[in-house]
Amino acid sequence: MVPTPQPLIRPLGPDDLPAAMQLVWQVFLAYDAADCSDEGVEEFRSTIALPEMRARMATQQVWLWGSFDGPCITGVIATRKPCHIMLLFVDPAFHRQGIARALVEAVLQSYRSHTAEQTLTVNASLYAAEIYQKLGFTTSAEPQFLNGIRFVPMQRPL
Repeated sequence: MVPTPQPLIRPLGPDDLPAAMQLVWQVFLAYDAADCSDEGVEEFRSTIALPEMRARMATQQVWLWGSFDGPCITGVIATRKPCHIMLLFVDPAFHRQGIARALVEAVLQSYRSHTAEQTLTVNASLYAAEIYQKLGFTTSAEPQFLNGIRFVPMQRPL
């Protein structure tokens, strides 16, 4: 059996943001927007707006990594303090290829070497909750609805 090649994962910089946030927005619309109110869709859109993300990156409030197939971004993960995944999106053409797992592993490795935190958290969309479960996360509270967005609070040890 030929091993599956590992995707190229690297930190994203400001020049990567337009393509990364476009991918995030397209995948959100395809898989998550239906579980949100109009307010929630607008809330999400404002969260990933380029000026907002650039400012958060510049002040080190947010860190982003991407998965690449050649020059194309195939997946994006973003985290914020203290130890929380705020975005994890993979291009549907690359689903079920280990990209989400590789992105989460990159985050885990980074946090293990840079923080004393013991737990990685996420507010998983209803669609993604099962995926996060397969990545070692467990539900930490009942599903919630905040600012028009439905999510399941989840966590896993670092």
